[in-house]
Amino acid sequence: MKDSVSELDCSQFIDDHDIIRQFPFPVLINPSEYTFEQSIVTMNKNNTFVQGIYIIQEEVVPSSVFCLSNLQILSILETPFQDGRFFL
Repeated sequence: MKDSVSELDCSQFIDDHDIIRQFPFPVLINPSEYTFEQSIVTMNKNNTFVQGIYIIQEEVVPSSVFCLSNLQILSILETPFQDGRFFL
């Protein structure tokens, strides 16, 4: 089995905004109220990098999430990774 994370080419992304734009599902960015019905991204106060991602009941966790170098919080609910592993 190949390790898809080690084969990930993060140089294809310009910045964190580019990474989240390419997610295969919509995300709310810095919402004023949190909901457990849609995936959410929290940006730092300068809106330059992603601090946290809350992925909720999506088809798959995109591998590109591992390209977010300043990520402090990764919360995944009822969403499998691309290799089929499932986390609650």
